[in-house]
Amino acid sequence: AELSRIIKNGKDEKLELNNEKEVNEVLKNLEKAKKYAEEALTYKPRYENALILLSNLSIEKGDTTLYIDYIKRGFKNFTKSEYFFPRLIDYYTAKGEYDIAENYVDEALRVDSTYSLFLLAKHSVLMSKEKYDDALRYAYLLKEHGDSQSILDYNMGYIYYIKAQQALKQPGKNLRLRMKDAQKYYKFLLPYMERYRSTVPEDREKWYPVLYDAYLNLNMGKEFNALKN
Repeated sequence: AELSRIIKNGKDEKLELNNEKEVNEVLKNLEKAKKYAEEALTYKPRYENALILLSNLSIEKGDTTLYIDYIKRGFKNFTKSEYFFPRLIDYYTAKGEYDIAENYVDEALRVDSTYSLFLLAKHSVLMSKEKYDDALRYAYLLKEHGDSQSILDYNMGYIYYIKAQQALKQPGKNLRLRMKDAQKYYKFLLPYMERYRSTVPEDREKWYPVLYDAYLNLNMGKEFNALKN
């Protein structure tokens, strides 16, 4: 029977966690594991896996408070883990709490300022906060580290698109000068957005309006007509 060594005839037995098998048995069921979770986590050779399993069980049961507690503990002890860190950042960004998310990212970057996962998280949080100049700086840094994720191409193209729109709306400049400034940014966005189009052609709702506007304002008739057709 499940957890037979822990619960016997309705009476709790003393839990002795001496090996991996016993730890795994405890972690199978959250409701029963909660009572023994702290003891399960004292088995250091399996500490990371225990936290992962408890995190998964917590979220499956809808216990968000317990879930994020395990995630934070995992991040503190295994900062570079690809399990804890992304979930910690996702948790706060999903709630729109970007400052808290960025604080955790900065803490991670103090551990390793060159780790691509941390740099990408910093870039993503800055995009969410609409701090586009800083986000662009981290995007270039990721490119220098060899990161070729398509989302970087889209974001970099999108940032230059935003800059083009802002240039067109500059106060105190005539239309010719504003268009000249905007065209500079339209040219900057092209390689990134065209590569994104090539890599993710099905994501038309993202790349199409940006390229449409760029080709139109750069008088690229051939590309403009091909895009429409």
